[in-house]
Amino acid sequence: MQIETEYKLCRVANSNGDLKKPWYVEYYIFSETQNKLIRKRHVLAQKTAKERYAHAKLFSDHVNKMLLAGHTIQKISKKKNTDLSPESTIIEAITNFIAYKEKTTKLRTFQSYTSDIRNFTAYLEENNLLEITVAKFTETIATKYIDDLSIKGFSNRRRNNLKATISGIFNFLIKRKIIDTNPFEGIERLNCVTKKHAAYQKNLVNDIKKYCLENNYEQLWLFISFIYYAAIRPGEELRRLLISDIKEKTIFIDGKIAKNNRSQHIMIPEPLQKIINQQNLRNYPQNHYVFSYNGPGTVLVGKHYFYDKHVEVLKKLNLQGQNYDLYSWKHTGVIALFQATQNIELIRQHCRHSDLATTQKYLRDLGLFIDYEQINRFPEI
Repeated sequence: MQIETEYKLCRVANSNGDLKKPWYVEYYIFSETQNKLIRKRHVLAQKTAKERYAHAKLFSDHVNKMLLAGHTIQKISKKKNTDLSPESTIIEAITNFIAYKEKTTKLRTFQSYTSDIRNFTAYLEENNLLEITVAKFTETIATKYIDDLSIKGFSNRRRNNLKATISGIFNFLIKRKIIDTNPFEGIERLNCVTKKHAAYQKNLVNDIKKYCLENNYEQLWLFISFIYYAAIRPGEELRRLLISDIKEKTIFIDGKIAKNNRSQHIMIPEPLQKIINQQNLRNYPQNHYVFSYNGPGTVLVGKHYFYDKHVEVLKKLNLQGQNYDLYSWKHTGVIALFQATQNIELIRQHCRHSDLATTQKYLRDLGLFIDYEQINRFPEI
């Protein structure tokens, strides 16, 4: 039996009747995944107050019936149902898709898939579509879901990512000859501005280094140094780096944590080698993470730990809101290496790019070009 605290019925927030401000229907539904009440908002974007109230009543009546009947945001099952057919429900299709992705993708990617699908299943539940068959899931239904994302204020980027994930479910069914067409295929991708990671100028590098070393952020500066000198991605690769991965002349990046899923070695530049030796990193137990909460240790820090520390430093130096972040140190290091060497092949190897074309595009995006005046250094015969 549903207990009273497992939901809160709909209420309309109308911004005191001001049509220029947000109107929405708010309710709370119990999440089995998070084991708590989750606040939900359904945006009202109709042109007149009368239309908004009418839509709010229809929506509220439907949702309140669901809440009173005991509906919750259900956990996504990982159990696979192998007997898919055109008459299978969308939830059965999602279950199969999740089971397949759990076995074929990296953990971080899988978590992203399940997060996107929770959004989708919540929409299905709100609109009484959980039991619809995959054969009857039309382009009209798909378009209404995508439109609902925009109405609720999702950014174009987030909207595009959700569309790509859910479209993947139907491509999964097409490849298995369950359905013939993808209802999301014809929905256009919206333009979104690409946010660039700005590289640090020399004076800012000096300011940040000075602040870190003088204000008990030494471990953050060590973390930054690995990004700068070894072009290691901070989120998964560097955070999960083990002492055993620091070899004599290279750093080993395991394919399990690498973005490209390939195990590779990165050459250790002399300045980084000096830091590694000064910190005696190779003397720690081989199974320790290079970066734990107080130096090397057995506890893996949270994925936002160093990011948050870095934000603290940026705030202190009034550098927020300028596209500077942890990833910017990778670009800063690559720029310094390229300007010192003009060696594209070296940059390709160091960044672990699969081909020179990727490296050339990457360098162009950073505003770096070959010094063609080098040809004039040709010695006379």
